[in-house]
Order: sequence, then structure tokens, then C-alpha cells
Amino acid sequence: MATGTVRATRDDVSDQPADQPSQGEANRVFMQHAHEEGDRYSVCAHILQGSAVAAGETTIAAGSDIARIGNNGSTSGAHLHLAYYRLTRFGRMRMLPMAFAMRRNASAETIIGVPAAGLLATAAPLTDADDPLVDTLDIFITTGNRNLSGTDDDVTATFAGRTFTLDNRYRDDFERGNTDRFSIPPWPGLRVSELRGGIHIHKSPDGPLGGWNLDGVKIVANGRTLLDAQGLDWWLSSAPQVGRLDWDGEIN
Repeated sequence: MATGTVRATRDDVSDQPADQPSQGEANRVFMQHAHEEGDRYSVCAHILQGSAVAAGETTIAAGSDIARIGNNGSTSGAHLHLAYYRLTRFGRMRMLPMAFAMRRNASAETIIGVPAAGLLATAAPLTDADDPLVDTLDIFITTGNRNLSGTDDDVTATFAGRTFTLDNRYRDDFERGNTDRFSIPPWPGLRVSELRGGIHIHKSPDGPLGGWNLDGVKIVANGRTLLDAQGLDWWLSSAPQVGRLDWDGEIN
């Protein structure tokens, strides 16, 4: 589906007849693809026994044969399982959205969607208006306007699989009644869709001034608000009468 290098294969699992279910491990081909946002990877699974090209350093052009569809692994019949992903800094697979770009003929308008009869695949666009790269990323934290609401303790935010220490140098953050803005440099290839999911705010154990009243959390990417939780009135303290140092929310 894209020019790249075959990094690993398995095609020693025997196949069942096309109309019979199968169980167990699946044969597969893993490919690595150069991309302007960092290397991307694909895996084609349930391929026919003995049909995979050899892994190696040779670049294989998009549109070339790399295997045949088989019926092995956990299947209900012969089919292809295709996944597209990148690797996180921990070496884990992070699945990426994928669409097909097609034409009815060489001069027809490109259609983005799911393949159907009479459509031919063509080169997909590198940009996605519905899921752009993140150029700017800001988190706004509001501290409650009560006595002893502020804190000098360390505060971190965890979302999109990363943890960030919230600290503006040469400024006293998390003061009573203030909203502090923390600008986070987006990492290469980060898209808006990857920010969606849970967010975790954590305060370190109480220092000399005690707890902290968290009253608002706002996440803004490319000027678009993804989370705006206000009026939380959430106390974080290691004191027994509070006993919590965390707040959890959801980025949409």
C-alpha cells in the first residue's frame, strides 16, 4: 500500500480451506515506510502459507506483490487484516487512522472512503483536514479563589501517553484565583486525534502550605478547545481528611 521495506515476516502456519474457520497464530508481513512525520509501519495478517516476500533491506515499491491472502490465525474465512501504526517512545504500537484514496478511472475525481466495486486505488493525500498536525498545544489551569487554594507543590499533567511538568520559569504558578497557561511543544507527527482520551492531573505530596484547590482545566490545540472543565472545586492534598492527589478527566 506504500513504498517501504519488509522488516519481518511469518508464513509457516498452515491454511484451512477458504470456507472453513481457523484458529491460532496468523501469518503476517511487517513493513516500514518513510514518512515526513517519522517512520510509519504496516502489518498484513492472515497471509497464505509460503507466500511472503523475504525480509531485508530492499525497498519495495507501492503496488508490488508482497504476499497472498490466506486463511490462518483466528478467522472465519480467507481475508486480509491490515493495520497502520507508528511506534511510541516506549516502542508500543499506536494505531493510526487510515483511509483509501480511489478513482473510477485515471481522469476521475479522487474519492476518499472505503473501496467498492469499480474503484481503483491511487496515492492518498499526506494531509487530513479533519485530523491536522498539532502546531500549538496549551493547557490552562485555574486555581480556586478561596483561602489556602494555591500551592507551591509540583503539578504534572499526563495525556496522549506523555507526562508534562507544569511550570513557568520565573513565575509563581497556581496562585489563588489565577489561571496559568502552559505551552507544550508538540512532538513530531502529533495529530489532534491522538490527544483524545484521558487526562490525569497530579500534585506532589503536600509541602509546608498544604493542599491545592483545582478549579479548572482547559486543553487547546491549534486554537481549538478540546477540553474545558471549569468549576471543579477539587481539593488535592495528602492530608487524611482529603487523601487524594489526582484529578482525572476526558479530552474529546
